[in-house]
Formats: sequence, structure tokens, C-alpha cells
Amino acid sequence: MLHSSTIAADGCAVEIWPALLTGSTVLIVPGPKPSLDLLAAAIRRHRPTAAAFYTGIFHLLIEHRLEDLGSFRRMAAGGDVMSAAQARRLLDRWPEIRLFNLYGPSEATVYAAMHQVQREDLTGGAIPIGRAEAHGACLVLADDLAPCPEGVAGQLAITGLGLADGYLDQPEQTAAQFIADPRPGQAGRAYLTGDLVRMRPDGALDFLGRTDRQVKIGGRRIELDEVEHVMRQHPALADVAVVLAEGSAGKRIVAFAKPAAGLPSDERAFLRGVIADLRRDLPEGMLPRQTRLMTDLPLTTNGKIDRKALVALADQPQPQAVAIAALAPESLLAVITGVWDQVLHCGPVAPDTTFFEAGGTSLQLLDAHAALQACLGLDFDVTLMFETPRAGDLARRLADLGANTQISPGRGSPAPARAPLVRWRSSP
Repeated sequence: MLHSSTIAADGCAVEIWPALLTGSTVLIVPGPKPSLDLLAAAIRRHRPTAAAFYTGIFHLLIEHRLEDLGSFRRMAAGGDVMSAAQARRLLDRWPEIRLFNLYGPSEATVYAAMHQVQREDLTGGAIPIGRAEAHGACLVLADDLAPCPEGVAGQLAITGLGLADGYLDQPEQTAAQFIADPRPGQAGRAYLTGDLVRMRPDGALDFLGRTDRQVKIGGRRIELDEVEHVMRQHPALADVAVVLAEGSAGKRIVAFAKPAAGLPSDERAFLRGVIADLRRDLPEGMLPRQTRLMTDLPLTTNGKIDRKALVALADQPQPQAVAIAALAPESLLAVITGVWDQVLHCGPVAPDTTFFEAGGTSLQLLDAHAALQACLGLDFDVTLMFETPRAGDLARRLADLGANTQISPGRGSPAPARAPLVRWRSSP
């Protein structure tokens, strides 16, 4: 069993105890925050057969290290919404893998529901989060705590032996979230998750989003997770995050999307097609005012989508177009070190400093690579940054590359604001 998550996160329990309790071997990946390269190297060398990843890391491994995953026979992911497109890529390449979608807040001791992904799950909507694990139950409750019938959305409540005692020194929050089991004749407690779900005819649960992600725009109440749920079903999108922006442009829905086949050459045409399809399933008032394309969605240290970073990014001004060929190596150096500072918060660095000496990891280098591509409007392989880790050398390599590359108008900017993390366009 591969153990790669921090011991401070509850997911490590899935990696350690089931293996040890069944006489299996735990493969510990060294380092407090193993990079994507370190993970891939450990997998290639030791060929583990089981792993449980946070969903964000799971998606990155499939996107960038798919060929290294052939040793696995059982793989699980949890902590965020599993992308059907990425799951399909994994199972198309390695059909012998048994893939599981895990659901569960820390308050229910790591995970409370599980679903083995089937082929039919990959052709329609979202992948179910499954059924309750042993020692507990998953209840779908209306606002009055009455049970919801099949197919009707309600709040998920979890019961059973895995529930925490409550929140340390927070009695009011404990009383609000941990309630008496609402089922007649049942003793014990239930934890109100704040997650919206509905039960399928086969008893599996569909995750629909959060109850606290409802917003009001122009007098209309909108569930951001419903917009996100519909967008995630689009075959051209591998992953989506939807946030509410409230900057100078007023309240608006902004979607960040990762295309399933990589960033398209004509982004405006791509977005026009996606939005046209969304109009069949969403009313006009629920369509994103802006949709921005990303190579990868930003992640928190726990491997979940960093929605706070996306909210901040939503109000960044659109960069102005510039041809990279017009930038001298010294100007490119300023762009590169500016991006490094955004990703690593490392401050100014000397030209002979490497990305890793500045405090970066291979996983963060993927973030910096996406930022530089979007900032400069130049597509180049991430291996160039591994091969040329020093800032000054990288500036010269990119200047040479840019001098021989045709840059599309309207793509890229020399300004190293946070916006370079995406290549984006307003929705048509």
C-alpha cells in the first residue's frame, strides 16, 4: 500500500492501518510533501498494488504520470469530486485496476461511503459516492430532518461508530452539527455534513454540492454546485470549479475549466461550443459570466481544489497581449522570477538560482509551468523546466524558443500577476 499523504491529514489512516491490519506492506514515500516526480519514481521502483490518493493528486497523476500506474490493482480517491474524464483515462489504459470513489468528512473518521467505479459511471453524469460503509448509515434529510424519498435532494447526515465526539472547545458548533439520530427508535447521534446528495434507485448516493454554496444574483437564488455539476458532465471538460466573484464588476459566476484534451488552439471557439451546450441544461441566469481555461486547477496542501485562490484570481485583470519574441532574455527573467514568487512566495531570486533552491517542489513546478505558458502565450513541454532549472538559463532557452515560434494574438502577457496561472477568455 502506497503511503504518500502527510501524517497530519486524516487520509493517511486509509494508507496505513488497513494494510498493516491485513499483513500487507506499507510503502512510505519519503519527504513531508512528496512531489509528483518522487511519487512516480517510488511507484516505478517498488510497484505498489494499492493506493488511496486525495482527488487532486489522483487527477495530476493521471494527467502527467499515467504510464507509471500499471502496477496498481486497487486505487481509491477522495476529498473532492472525482472527474469522470480522468477516471475513464485511467481505466482505458489500465482496465485491470479496481477504482473506488471515497466520500467522508474528518468528523466521520476519514470516509463514510464508497463506490466502486463502473464503466457505466463514466458515460453520463457525476460518479456516485456510493453507499455507507460498515458501522454506520448515510441519511438523506429534508430541512425538517425528515427522510427524503429516492431521487430528491437533501442534506447528507452520517451515523455510526465512526463519528467524532465533537469540535474541541467549540460547544455551539458541536451542538449544531452533531444532533440526535432523527430516525424513530434509533439511539445515538448523527452528523450533519452540509453536503447535498440524492439517492439513486440502486441505493447509491449522488453528490450534488454544498448546502452553503447558494448565492443570490439579480434576485435569483443560484446553487453554484449545480452549475459545477452540469459543467463537469460536459465531455470536453476534464475538471471544473465554479466560484462567485464580487469585485468591481459586481457579483458574477466565474467558472475555471480544465479541457479534457488540453488547452485548445482556438479558445474562443472552444468556449462558444461549451456554452452553447450548457444552454440546453442551464437557464441563462445560471450560465457563467466568464469561463477561464486552465492546464490544472490549483490545489491546497491537502490536494483539494483551492477555491479561495480561484476567487482571488477571478478579479485579476486580463493580461494584455505581447509577442514573446519581443522580450529580451533579461525581460523574460523578470517574468520568470515573478511567476516563481507567485507560486513559492520566495521573493526576488538570483539568475543562477534553481526553482528547487528557491523552495519549489516538482508539483509546484507544474503550477509554475502553467503560469509561464499562460503569461507568455507560448506552449512548451514541462520537461524544459526540469532540464533548465536555473532562472537565467531558462530565460535564454525561452527567448530562443519564442524567437522561432508564432504566437497567436491576444495570448500572453509579460506582467507577472497571479492571472498567469490561467489562459482565459470571457465567455462569448
